[in-house]
Amino acid sequence: MNQDITSIAAHRLILSCSPRPQGNCDHAARIFEEEHNFQAPGQASLMRTLRKFRIKGCTGCGACTVWAKSYRKNEDEAPILPEAEKAFLGCPLSLEDDSRMLLQEIAFAKDLCIIAPIYFYHLPYQLKALLDRIQPFWAIRQEGVDFFRKDRPCKVILLGARQTGDSLFKGSILTLKFSLGQKRYTLYNPLLLYGLDYPKDLLENKEPIHRIKNYAAEKPEAASFKP
Repeated sequence: MNQDITSIAAHRLILSCSPRPQGNCDHAARIFEEEHNFQAPGQASLMRTLRKFRIKGCTGCGACTVWAKSYRKNEDEAPILPEAEKAFLGCPLSLEDDSRMLLQEIAFAKDLCIIAPIYFYHLPYQLKALLDRIQPFWAIRQEGVDFFRKDRPCKVILLGARQTGDSLFKGSILTLKFSLGQKRYTLYNPLLLYGLDYPKDLLENKEPIHRIKNYAAEKPEAASFKP
């Protein structure tokens, strides 16, 4: 899992977040990446499939708050160290799973796209666990320390099995907006796709494929989503 995080600083990071291999989210991520690379051939993207990584859930231990309060007193300590094998990031669990690498990639990417299914009106467990682990960055910002360039765009594609439902995506959008805001991402208008349940539903339907391609081609710099 070792990688020079600074090498992806100019790249788009794409996270495919479904637990199901070769399902609608994986297909959507591939379509999005291909269209993005076609539209911007000089701006390569980095794809991550979240189910391939170990992400432990936040236990609410409070270590990140203690770390944030002591940060200014320890000038040699740095919360983001791409060259380090085991950067603490204020969370003891970052020494035990793959969250450190993923959180650093999110931190340094030029922009971000998250593709996820909806399970019982919310995000799948592994993505929610990763977002909860952004807590150290919230804690350090409360101490007046801010590491990231502001207003980096984050595109979001959410896929639901239901055919309709005004509330289907609301909770997930709010979670993404406020958790990723700790790393200074601005949530762009999300692409919300209904009626995609079985693994081949997306590939057998031209309409959502067309919408994903158009979404990948849109320039997100000038717009953000306000739920």
